[in-house]
Amino acid sequence: MKILNINKLNMATPKFENLENAFIPSEIYVPLAENQNKLKIGKKIKEGEVLSFLDGVNFHSSIPGVLSEIRKQTMPNGKINEVAVVKMGGAFSYVGHKIPKSEWKLFSSSQVLTLLTENGVHNTFFGYCGISSLVENVDIERENILGVRLFDYDPSCVTDSFLFEKYTDEIVEGACILAKSINATKIIFFYNREQKEIVDEIDASEYAESYDFQFEKLYSNKFSYGTKEELNSVLKKQDISADGFVDSFTCYAAYEAVALCKPVVDTFVHISGSILGEEKIFKVKRGTPLKSLIEECGFCKSAPNKVVVNGMLKGCAINDSNIPITDYVKSVTLLTSREVSKQVQYACIRCGDCFRACDEGIKPNYLFAMYHSNSDIPAEYKEIASKCTSCGRCNTVCPSRLPLYQTISLICEEEYEK
Repeated sequence: MKILNINKLNMATPKFENLENAFIPSEIYVPLAENQNKLKIGKKIKEGEVLSFLDGVNFHSSIPGVLSEIRKQTMPNGKINEVAVVKMGGAFSYVGHKIPKSEWKLFSSSQVLTLLTENGVHNTFFGYCGISSLVENVDIERENILGVRLFDYDPSCVTDSFLFEKYTDEIVEGACILAKSINATKIIFFYNREQKEIVDEIDASEYAESYDFQFEKLYSNKFSYGTKEELNSVLKKQDISADGFVDSFTCYAAYEAVALCKPVVDTFVHISGSILGEEKIFKVKRGTPLKSLIEECGFCKSAPNKVVVNGMLKGCAINDSNIPITDYVKSVTLLTSREVSKQVQYACIRCGDCFRACDEGIKPNYLFAMYHSNSDIPAEYKEIASKCTSCGRCNTVCPSRLPLYQTISLICEEEYEK
C-alpha cells in the first residue's frame, strides 16, 4: 500500500493575507438523503432553496438554476451518495444583496437552534455532524459551558486559524449564538501562541452581561489535534469542563445562519500542493466540484499522485476530482509521487506502543485484530472503542503501519448505525 511520507512533507503552511472568492460554478452537487422523495428533473431552483434534509440539517442550493439530473457521486469522505445536480441560471437571492442583522439576542435557545438547523449549520469541530448533536449530551435546564477551538486540528490545515484572524468579530458573535443554543453562560476560547495578539484585542464588553469569556492558551505540538478530552484536561485544575465544543468554522456559519438569518450557502477551503501554480484559501459555493478550484489555482505542473482531504496527518485520500466541496472539506492537498512513499503493512508485533500512546487506555491492536478476523466483538470492547477520540496517536507510533484509529472508527460507526 502507499501511505504519506511524513518526513518528506513540508509541514510549514503559508500565511495567507487574503481570502479569494471562487468563481461562481456552472453547476453544483447537493447531497440527498437516503430514500427521500425524488426531486423533479427540470425544476427551477432558487439560491438558498432547501433540496434535502441530511445529518439533521437542511441542505440548500448555493446557486440559482435548474435541476438537471440526480446521480451517484463520490463524496469527500469517500462514500457514494446520490446528489442533485443544479446547473447555474437565473437571479441570486443573497449574492449582491445587503442583509440586515437580526436581533438574535432576543431569541430563545430553541429559536436559535431552529435557525441553525434550518439554515444548514454543521458542527465541524471533530468530524462532521448536524448542529443538533451539540445539545445531545447537554442538560439544557442548567447553565453550561461552551468550548471554542480557534486553532487548526491538523498542522497542514490553516482554515480555522485563518477565519479567526480575518473574521474575529463574527466568530466571537457566532460563539455567543452557539452558547445561547445550549444555554451556556461561559465561553472558553482555546488558542495557540500564534493567535495571542488577536485574542488580546478582543473586546468582550458587548457580551459581558450575558456571557463570561475565558481564554486558554495551549502549547500544542504537531501531533496534538485539540480533541475535547485534550481541551478539557487543560481545565482540570480549575475543576471545570466544557459541555460542548465547536471550532472557528462552525462559529462563522452560526453567525451567518442566525445573526444574518440566511442559509449557509458558502464555505471555506484551503487548496495546497507543490504542483499547483498558487496555493489559496477560497470562499466557495457549497457543492462546487473540486476540479473547478484546482483550475483556479493554476494548472498542475504534473498530475497529482494523491489528493488528500482535511490534512496530511488525519485526512483521507480521494480519487475523484468531481467531489463536491461541502463544509466537511476544510482543506485539499495535492501530493506528488515524491511526497508519497511505498510502504509495506506488516503483521502486529505486539509491541504495545499503541496502547501506551493512548490517553484513553484503549488497546488498539486488540480491536484491530478482532475486527479484521471477522470475530464478534464483545460488548465490553465496543464500549472501550467508543472512548476513542480519533487523535491518531496510535497510528503515528505503530511500527507495523496498521490503520488502527481508522479501524476503531469503523467499529464505532457500525455500532452507531445498528
